[in-house]
Amino acid sequence: MKKLLLLFLTAVFAVTAMAQTSEETALELQVGENSWTLDAPGGYAYWYYTPDGNTLLTLTPSAGYVSVYTYDGEGDAATQVSLRGVYRSSSISTYSLESGRTYYVLAGGSDTGTLTAEMATGENIGKGLSADNPMPIVVGEEAYIGSSIVAGSNLTSYAKYTATEDGVLQLTLTTYVQVSVNGGAPTYAESVSSSEYVYKFPVENGQTYDLTFTHYGPFILTAEVTHPVEGTLDMPFTLVEGDNELPAKDGEYWYTFTNTSTGYGVINGGEGLRAQVKVYNNKANIDYEQTYAESLPGSFDVRFELPYPGTTYYISVNRGMSVDQPSTLTFAVEDYKQGEKEDNPIVLESLPATETTSNAGGTYYYAVDVPAGEHKFLNVEALSEITNTATSVAVYAQGNSYNATSGNASVRAEVNGGTSGQRYIIRWTSSEPSTIEFTASFEDIKKGDLISDPLDARVGTNTIDADGTRYYKYTPTKNCKLVFVGTIEMKVSFLIYNYGYPNPVTASQSGSEYSISATAGTEYYIQIDNAKAGDEFTLAEAEFEQGETRDNPIIVEDGKFTFGSETYGDYWLQYTADRAGKLVIKCDVPYNNTEKMQYGKSTDNYLSNMVMSSYDGSSSTTVYGAEVNAATGDVFLVNLKMAAPHEGCEVTFEIRDFEAGEAASTAIELTEDVAVVVPSVSRTAPVWYKVSLPEACKVTIIADNYVSGYWYQGLVSTTGSGEYMTFNYSYDEETYVTTYTFTKEVAAAGDYYIMIDQCYGNTNMTLSVDTSSGIGSVDAGTAISLDGNTLNINVDNADVRVYTLSGAAVVSEKVSGNASFSLDKGIYIVKINNTVKKVIVR
Repeated sequence: MKKLLLLFLTAVFAVTAMAQTSEETALELQVGENSWTLDAPGGYAYWYYTPDGNTLLTLTPSAGYVSVYTYDGEGDAATQVSLRGVYRSSSISTYSLESGRTYYVLAGGSDTGTLTAEMATGENIGKGLSADNPMPIVVGEEAYIGSSIVAGSNLTSYAKYTATEDGVLQLTLTTYVQVSVNGGAPTYAESVSSSEYVYKFPVENGQTYDLTFTHYGPFILTAEVTHPVEGTLDMPFTLVEGDNELPAKDGEYWYTFTNTSTGYGVINGGEGLRAQVKVYNNKANIDYEQTYAESLPGSFDVRFELPYPGTTYYISVNRGMSVDQPSTLTFAVEDYKQGEKEDNPIVLESLPATETTSNAGGTYYYAVDVPAGEHKFLNVEALSEITNTATSVAVYAQGNSYNATSGNASVRAEVNGGTSGQRYIIRWTSSEPSTIEFTASFEDIKKGDLISDPLDARVGTNTIDADGTRYYKYTPTKNCKLVFVGTIEMKVSFLIYNYGYPNPVTASQSGSEYSISATAGTEYYIQIDNAKAGDEFTLAEAEFEQGETRDNPIIVEDGKFTFGSETYGDYWLQYTADRAGKLVIKCDVPYNNTEKMQYGKSTDNYLSNMVMSSYDGSSSTTVYGAEVNAATGDVFLVNLKMAAPHEGCEVTFEIRDFEAGEAASTAIELTEDVAVVVPSVSRTAPVWYKVSLPEACKVTIIADNYVSGYWYQGLVSTTGSGEYMTFNYSYDEETYVTTYTFTKEVAAAGDYYIMIDQCYGNTNMTLSVDTSSGIGSVDAGTAISLDGNTLNINVDNADVRVYTLSGAAVVSEKVSGNASFSLDKGIYIVKINNTVKKVIVR
């Protein structure tokens, strides 16, 4: 027995000496290769490192992955801080370390491997974290920008560059960064790939440039000076006020200008064959051809707003044909004129009035003062032809442009002077090649012009009294199908007021007939667009036909419903399952965002949207459809809310056999300690699992992503509600592993069922069982037995290893015959060659 105890202690001490599985047993990280071997899968190898000076640490594992952390504070107040590195590839990462601080390095994901460590020191490492200690940029050298400890969005770092020659400084960066040069407007670096970004700006010999970086995490920067041709995008001409030379040779020439004041920039250069000027207010917009302003084809003249000081504008000037001599582009910065800002509009003193915008293109503001007590329409209409759909006119109360009434060439807006008068703004946003002439006038508001003052509709014939949009109201005397029949030109919609706001009511349409399901005593508003004075419409309280209400649906007998020529604005179908299985509902109406189909059992209070999506690896497809479990005799409803007719389209109902996991009767058997992958599921399409337990035990289910479901005892109980399964969330800050754990004490042997009805898909879920026998998953005749706290093993020349659940080895030796080991209370994993058993010492 003494020999046995000595062997046990020797094994423990040997494992502890080489364990390297915690901070306490961590080895010091060395330059070059650092190897590791773990006795149990799933653990981590630990190293520590305390640099003597600021250091860049580059780690390359041969397998698995690495992470680095340190502590802020001391003793019990210390908090663990994970480091964020720069990834040079999928496996190589670099971290910036502060002098004198201890860091811990973890390697995981592999039982054995080597970790190559490179340490670089230098006087500039750690600079750039404040404006008064910027990182010096040296051409040809790497610079590590930012802290590995500080993480988050909108981090700020600083650098300085002094040019030794004229040219363009090109910065290559490892992440997406915003850059500001000498306090100018920040612009994003251009993306070359997912791990390479480039930022360029012209530099002059002897000049110093202060750079401010806004970023999310640390990055590595390299710099080079290039010498592009002057006048290209990489080295644009500087546009100055006054005269600027445009080369005589045909081609595209680039200019850049940064404004110091607000107003308008004006470029004049006359006409030229295939000439055009394009202005960009952000360099990133050039790749996407998102112009800020542009001249007419054949012209070098353009005018563009300068709303914010410090904005850099990039101007592309295209000379379509070479000429004998360079020409001149004249550039000027003008102050805003009256009418070019909302706070200084051109006031229309009296209406009606006719005005003309001062220039082609641009935005122009006019004001109309509505006296107190006046309530009218303000009509604004272009007299000149509007040729561009991007042109718009808007009317709104000054300072409230978010509630504007807008149009392309005209607008009719309700205006109200209230108790003290109100100023309204007319805003023209022009994309026209010439100025816009327009009129503005008041119009009296008549009853029926506004939803707030509708006309009364009546059952029978009603005559329209004016052109345009008309509003009526009607209160049904009974629950009915309220039917509106007008002219084919009319567009009709129904509304009801909820909480002070009008809300649309879905209507069915067939030609010029519109109908809704109406409730007695409810006031309905009817909006008629495209109305003509003298036109008539009729209103009737009709009886519902089959299919028009939930309690009188169309019965689908043969599993198929075919659309007719009418619009099914609120139409009901019913299907009864003739056998148990998976009910598949399909519809070939093309999916769109304006039309809705819903389904559910006839007993459901609320229906579910009938939408299914799939992804083939390159594109996603969305269709109207659903899959739901059905029992014999289950009654299902489908509600169609269509906005247009779909004649000839079909809704089909088909029941197929349950596949594995789709029902309790085909539940997937869970095997202890074997992970299953839970797919994406929902309340109407859950997945079922079965657990067969030979005796009372404690069940633990662990998932690596969010899941939710219900627990049932026996197959018969699965038709009931079940016991809700609570999965407790936990997160390991050292390993970054998230788990969701469900535990339950099961009092008796039997078959148990699990219905998972919430899961995002691709989730690993594992069952483990704590049995009262002391040995889990042990078959009869096994070579393992437990006597109190003594583990007995009878094997023929086998490698025997015993681990704690944390991965620490307590026994590791070759056994031939009988061997016994004394263990403390706890749960252990026993590995005999390639066979693994779980042992509980109580």
